[in-house]
Amino acid sequence: MFKFTELKEVQKRYICEVIKRYNHTASEITLSQMKEYHNALIQVRSEGIKIGYPNWLIKPKNKISMGIYGFPIPTESEVADLNSGNSVQQINIEDYSPMFKTVVAEYNLI
Repeated sequence: MFKFTELKEVQKRYICEVIKRYNHTASEITLSQMKEYHNALIQVRSEGIKIGYPNWLIKPKNKISMGIYGFPIPTESEVADLNSGNSVQQINIEDYSPMFKTVVAEYNLI
């Protein structure tokens, strides 16, 4: 399942909007809930909030069971970091090719 710190900023914004607007605090979400939230978020685009459908949430890595997916709940400090602009995406270097890992190690990028 995805962790909040692994998400891109736009993905984090989706999570925070769903929690704020719909008080979704469960660590899982159903497809029907995603559709319901998405349809409601389309209605508030006039407020300057432009959030797309969360296709990234329905990846096999995030699947719990049929139609149920993990929903990464952030900590208060992660939300504060996102709102302050100090949010940093963490990556797992093991997910990348050996050549990429060699370059990262050679140049001390991580």
